[in-house]
Amino acid sequence: WAGTRELSENGNGVFNIKALGVILLLKFKELESNMGWNQGSAERLLARQTVEAALGFAREYNDSVEEAAAQTHALSAWTQVVVALSGPRWGSFQRFSRSCTSETAGPLYTLISLADAALQALDTLLPMGNEQNCVLVAGAVHVMLRKLEEYAVEMQSDREAPEGASSMAQMA
Repeated sequence: WAGTRELSENGNGVFNIKALGVILLLKFKELESNMGWNQGSAERLLARQTVEAALGFAREYNDSVEEAAAQTHALSAWTQVVVALSGPRWGSFQRFSRSCTSETAGPLYTLISLADAALQALDTLLPMGNEQNCVLVAGAVHVMLRKLEEYAVEMQSDREAPEGASSMAQMA
């Protein structure tokens, strides 16, 4: 029905509950008049419950659409952070992390934590069938695993290099 759909303030297509309610009420009143129902009839009560259920479904649908969009936006932003930390900003991230004193600080620990969070998110998203968000998270996991592999190779080559060679390479 025209006018029962709208864009939410977040730009998502949702039901206009007020407009839908007015249309359903008008249809209910029309049906009530055509059928000659009195106030206590079982048919009238059933029709009224159906209208209420339809409005309840529309509210639940709207909530679901908004929640799914919010998750997509959050995962997209999170993926951008992961890609930035694993890409061109990796050197800055390493320098910043070296100033941390905790054993659980540093780029390697942070990437492992982010990868763990991503895998937990996938575990949540897969049963819901949210393919778009799964693709976002899987892409982030791929970037992190690639960076972890590069970091592990770098650490291994630093260990195998003659003493002082890695510090001289860093100065160059």
